[in-house]
Amino acid sequence: MRTVDAIIAHMQMHAGISAALNLPQGLTWYDVLNLAGETFVNRHSWTWLEDANASVAAIQGDAEIPLPRDFVSLTNCRARNSSSQVVRLVTHARIEELRSNEDLTGTSGFWYVCFDAGIVQNSPAGAPIPKAIVWPEPTVNGDPTLRIVYQRGWYPVLPTDGAYVPKIGAWCAAAFLQHCEITAWEKVHNKESSRRAEYERVLSEAIARDEERVENVGQVGDKRCDRDEDYLINEWIPNP
Repeated sequence: MRTVDAIIAHMQMHAGISAALNLPQGLTWYDVLNLAGETFVNRHSWTWLEDANASVAAIQGDAEIPLPRDFVSLTNCRARNSSSQVVRLVTHARIEELRSNEDLTGTSGFWYVCFDAGIVQNSPAGAPIPKAIVWPEPTVNGDPTLRIVYQRGWYPVLPTDGAYVPKIGAWCAAAFLQHCEITAWEKVHNKESSRRAEYERVLSEAIARDEERVENVGQVGDKRCDRDEDYLINEWIPNP
């Protein structure tokens, strides 16, 4: 897979040299790439979007923990720091109840964390930053630090991400690039591309290959669940 800057150059070439700069007012080439990426990852339940992992750390005095830009939903979570507290995964409603409840009997010794609140904070540069909510409010940077496994989506790119390489399954790269080409052409020319039918054929082949991988390794399934009450994720796990 190519870098962001290389993909954008590719898109501009296929949009037509004379028309390559004629985007609708206020739209950048990074916007066009993000549009193409979002629509591509949402066309199918791609296997390469499953089981991404990252470490996320609390910030002193901040009740929100920044998550990866491509975070969609949580699969698993473990504590990976020096805290002796147990982590409980809870709903947003439970966090608000804890914040407003004066009677907190039985809550000590726990970190309560919500990954399902759907909170998105826009940075000054415009990138959406998903957040988890933690209670009580952290008093030390990095406590808690959580190792998460999650389902990811498209990683929104910024002008500072030119060297970033989008994480696309190798068997889908050709379909993705063709989708980027068509999206760019349509944005510049403001009409549907004659290559849409060809792209749908290439996309169908990529989906078929992806589904073969699911059959070979077993059905992944949807690991996200609705919760009315909190439950224990794990006991504290010290660093090796």
